[in-house]
Amino acid sequence: MEPAVFLVTALADVKKDSFGTKLHELLDQAIPVRIIFANLNFVERVNFDQLLATLIVGHEQSVSVASLYDIFCHDDGVPLGATALTRVAHAGLATQRHTHQDGRYYVRYLQNDQLLEESHYSADGHLFYQNFYTDNQLVQAVYYGRQARPETISNFQAGALKETLLLNADGALLYRFLQTERPVQRLFNMDNTSNLQLTSLEAAQPQPPRSKRARAEKRNTLTVGNAPELSFDVMDYVHAGHFDGIYDFYRYALQRLDYRHQRLYINVEHNVALSTALPNQLIFNY
Repeated sequence: MEPAVFLVTALADVKKDSFGTKLHELLDQAIPVRIIFANLNFVERVNFDQLLATLIVGHEQSVSVASLYDIFCHDDGVPLGATALTRVAHAGLATQRHTHQDGRYYVRYLQNDQLLEESHYSADGHLFYQNFYTDNQLVQAVYYGRQARPETISNFQAGALKETLLLNADGALLYRFLQTERPVQRLFNMDNTSNLQLTSLEAAQPQPPRSKRARAEKRNTLTVGNAPELSFDVMDYVHAGHFDGIYDFYRYALQRLDYRHQRLYINVEHNVALSTALPNQLIFNY
């Protein structure tokens, strides 16, 4: 049986009650599930793994997870710059270690009162990820996955994610995801029975009622809202091609997995954008 595919773009997706509900519905029907972890903040992968483990108890063999690294790690990239990966010389630094109840632990490296590095390990001593700091603020996070080699590098500015670099198995750079903030105008055409987000002023205009009763009852309200929206621009170092935003990249990643004959589930908040990128794909929401 073909697996159902869940596209996860943020840890918040998995925290939704509807995610767990849909997941259990499929697993109870013995339908295998493949989850695409497409979160560009890879440090959240640790929390994702822990949360998913609680959701699939008894169904572990029916659920598989693939990250963007898993999909693209064998592609050819370009050499990573010598200064792209932060290095901290540990000699002479003070260290602090904290162990969690489940055996996971992290080690901090400090110079006087300044935190420089925090390395996180699994219970078996495997390096999961490293955080690097300047003036006690996070500036870089490097995720190692299970292969003891860097898979992604995330750079931060003023505590906020600035960019994520996706690497291949040889440590070469494949894609750079630059976080951007753009003003977005959202238009709503609302009456007693609908609340549909629209994309153009013309489409949001009220439609004339067809009967006297309808004309009496019809109350169309056009609401226009402006708000900043975070998204990502994608730089392609593999083919020197161009992606029309992050959803176009998600389309490409799904194509690499030959998703077309599988049921695709996405967070309902991304339905409009991803449906535009995949116009002929039947998409289910969670």
